[in-house]
Amino acid sequence: MTSSTLQLQNAHHVRRANAWLRAVYPFYLQDITRYEPTLYTLDERGQWQPDYLYWWLDEQNGLPLVIEWRNRTTGFVFLNTTPHFRNLRADLKLSEFFIANEFRRQGLGLAAAERLAEIYGGVWEVEAIRANLPAVRFWQRFIERHGLLLEQTESEAHFNWVFRIV
Repeated sequence: MTSSTLQLQNAHHVRRANAWLRAVYPFYLQDITRYEPTLYTLDERGQWQPDYLYWWLDEQNGLPLVIEWRNRTTGFVFLNTTPHFRNLRADLKLSEFFIANEFRRQGLGLAAAERLAEIYGGVWEVEAIRANLPAVRFWQRFIERHGLLLEQTESEAHFNWVFRIV
């Protein structure tokens, strides 16, 4: 698969992408809480808290992109370009990256990341939950292939990389 075979739809401007993102986002939160259970919790109404989706869907903030492949919506990525929430060495922070279960292990994540690199280039910041070994390995391989590592930090819960797309 090549990155040219998939499309990135801006959920700010494409109604169908926005609706899909709103429907799938709770599943994403459920998915990542198995790696860091205290990151989000269900409230008494069965809704995940804290809820940051409203922030991403505000055009003044980040850029929510929905990934489409073969006329199917397969995942999403949230890009943060606001300096307030990213390493100041980075042009953008890839804040959330999700491929739906049925599309995993098919090269879609790599193709989506490569497509983002083609479009945005520059210096990126990426963070992964330390216990999410598939994500950690994915980003380490991606950086080895497509990036020049500028900074790596680790905490008890996360890995954080700043790298230049090459």
